[in-house]
Amino acid sequence: MLQCAKKYGVSFDTVNPSPQILGQLPLWHHFGQDPNKMQRNNSASCKCLQANHDVWLVHEGLVMLRRLRDEEQKPTPTCKCLACSEDRHVRSCNNPHVCTSAVERRLSSLLPK
Repeated sequence: MLQCAKKYGVSFDTVNPSPQILGQLPLWHHFGQDPNKMQRNNSASCKCLQANHDVWLVHEGLVMLRRLRDEEQKPTPTCKCLACSEDRHVRSCNNPHVCTSAVERRLSSLLPK
């Protein structure tokens, strides 16, 4: 059945997926990637996100992205905010702001639906 669908260009698509379902999709190798944008799944910051921050799903990326709205967040490697301090000491991340910016770029490369 799947071979027949592939042969005729048929795909299964949801009309209006819930935010919970969208949040459970993988952030890396996402099927909703914008084909016109270069995918950088193997950069140093993406590897740090996977290995140190355990960011694998879209929801986890959105949670990490919220820290950019924090007023204490500074775009420096020595940011003193609570989230960055925790990432440096507990998760062994050298520059949490670079990782957070990588999540932002990754999420912006996904198509809206």
